[in-house]
Amino acid sequence: MEQQMIVAGVKHFKGNSKSTGNAYEFHRLVVLVPASSRGPVASALGYEAAEWDAEASVFQACQGMTFPAEMVLQMTVGGDGKARVIAAQKAQTRQQGPAPAKTAAGA
Repeated sequence: MEQQMIVAGVKHFKGNSKSTGNAYEFHRLVVLVPASSRGPVASALGYEAAEWDAEASVFQACQGMTFPAEMVLQMTVGGDGKARVIAAQKAQTRQQGPAPAKTAAGA
């Protein structure tokens, strides 16, 4: 599944679990999603941050980018229902019409 999103950042975690001693390494993509209200006593406007699991290649593809960035994300949904980003690239910027022609002063 492909989706265009605003990406606020990307995270890389690596270390050893304090409780088990097992090594871990994973990546998370921080995306802006429409804000949602939770129940009848709250309302929301704008966006909120969500974190999605991501492949290491996504972290590498984001190196040197400026955030937030509009990106096209290739995603899959696992058996647990969680989204996982498997590829990402910067979205193509829409080209606007040609710039107005410059004229010489006094012409």
